[in-house]
Amino acid sequence: MENTKLFVLLLSAISLAILMWRAKKRERKFQKFPPGRMGWPFVGETLALIKPHPSTSIGEFMEQHISRHGKIFVSNLFGEPTIVSADPGFNKFIFPNEGRLFVSSCPKNIEGIFGKWSTLVLVGDVHRNMRMMTLNFMSNKRNRSSQLKKRPPR
Repeated sequence: MENTKLFVLLLSAISLAILMWRAKKRERKFQKFPPGRMGWPFVGETLALIKPHPSTSIGEFMEQHISRHGKIFVSNLFGEPTIVSADPGFNKFIFPNEGRLFVSSCPKNIEGIFGKWSTLVLVGDVHRNMRMMTLNFMSNKRNRSSQLKKRPPR
């Protein structure tokens, strides 16, 4: 009986030490990231992000994080650490330098949901070409010529 209690106590102490070591290691890993919080393991803050909100607002999640951490913050979204930028100046700097200074990507879960050819997942020149094809397909001039009959002159 005494050995069992000692074994459980020792196992608990070792488990706690391992958990603390992993947390400290993870904390050091994210020191280069902007401020923010990671939320719950696996789920992170995904549920707060996808919570419905009016289309006229940026949502409660973004408002809270911008007020707490600034316009650039880190969060755990869709199971992966993600840097979120709501700063227009920073975004204008990122997009021309994509592939040189920055590599943008979506979590693998997003690729599984929308497919590997979704414009949300594509990056660089492939994204630009796909976007241009989509815009040309949906353009007003093309729709007008193919869907509206020409009226005969009066």
